Amino acid sequence: MIKRILLIISLIFVFNSCKKNDQKLNKKTHDLIISNKSLSKTNNSLLYINDSLNKVIKSMEIEVSNLKKEDSENIYSRTPNYLKRFFPSKISLFKYIFEEVKKHNEIKAFLYHSDIFLDKILQSKNDNESFLNSLNKKNAFTYFFKTTLRDPKIILNLFSTEEKNEIFTIIKTSNWYKESDIKNNINALLLTYQDIENTETPDEVYKKIQSDNYDKWELTSEDTTDALTFTNKYGTFCCNGMLRYCQLFWSRRNIEGNKKVVFNLIKEFNEFDKTHHYE
Repeated sequence: MIKRILLIISLIFVFNSCKKNDQKLNKKTHDLIISNKSLSKTNNSLLYINDSLNKVIKSMEIEVSNLKKEDSENIYSRTPNYLKRFFPSKISLFKYIFEEVKKHNEIKAFLYHSDIFLDKILQSKNDNESFLNSLNKKNAFTYFFKTTLRDPKIILNLFSTEEKNEIFTIIKTSNWYKESDIKNNINALLLTYQDIENTETPDEVYKKIQSDNYDKWELTSEDTTDALTFTNKYGTFCCNGMLRYCQLFWSRRNIEGNKKVVFNLIKEFNEFDKTHHYE
């Protein structure tokens, strides 16, 4: 009898122990389920964030693409009315300045005597409508030139390939191009850029040029000197003031951050002879 009682007690103890273990197991299982649900929610949240980021990135890529398209195709459409009433297209804007340039067979004379770029009244930006409406054709161009951003992207995309070809053709087929000193000065600009960029510290050289604290001849290669050498009835001379101008030209482009774009544009114009047989 006593043995039976002990057996029953043992069975009860084992049953209770199993029940407690089962309860602990159930609790752990429940905790794991909750943890799994939490991880699942976290994962879903991360997937949502990742999806959102991808949408933002895609949207930004589309926006950048549209901006590039706008720069290359519609940049002139953003030109204000004060300018468009005189110059309905970019080609008409170019033709205006080209007619001014053609008045001088020497580029130095144009740079020194033409005031088309230099009206001091128009140096600073003024969005007052009455002021803008008061501008005549010359002042409208000058104001546009003075207040237009020198951003490399704008310069790069201002003209389409077709427009550049048209502009280059107008210049290259003109009598002025054949009779003026523009070819020598274009070569000098390209060579001067290379003279400066081939130094050990171009950035320091640009600063010295800007402050006029340098020997201009130390920067000048023989090819550049030859390009700027000219002969007239009084003899042979170099460099008619253009060497300093060429060096300052690139110093200013360096400050504006567009020197490479401008160099490539001038080089493209210079090589247009070879590709279109205008020489």
